[in-house]
Amino acid sequence: MKGYEQYIQDVKSGKVKTCQYVKQVVDRFEKFRGRDDIYFDEECVDEFINFVAQMKHWAGKSSGKCFELLNWQQFYFAVIIGLKWKETGLRVVREVYTEMARKQGKSSIIAA
Repeated sequence: MKGYEQYIQDVKSGKVKTCQYVKQVVDRFEKFRGRDDIYFDEECVDEFINFVAQMKHWAGKSSGKCFELLNWQQFYFAVIIGLKWKETGLRVVREVYTEMARKQGKSSIIAA
């Protein structure tokens, strides 16, 4: 199972403890995938995740090691990159606001 699919399953089952907003994002993502005017470009998401896995950290204790996206990070990118309008092929999500605690990899995610 792909990381982003596992994350969805874990959030819905309660295995991963999240706030109501994350649960709402998961629900909205699933509703969007079920719509007739939107499709989920799984190939594009997987290609992006594989591309990020080729990138290497350049500083700190992980210097020289390849990026390894956690399931929640894969879901983050799946939401942004994977949902597209059938009519135009353009992404549904055009702008992103991200807020997270320190040391969660904000800079690395944005760099990717």
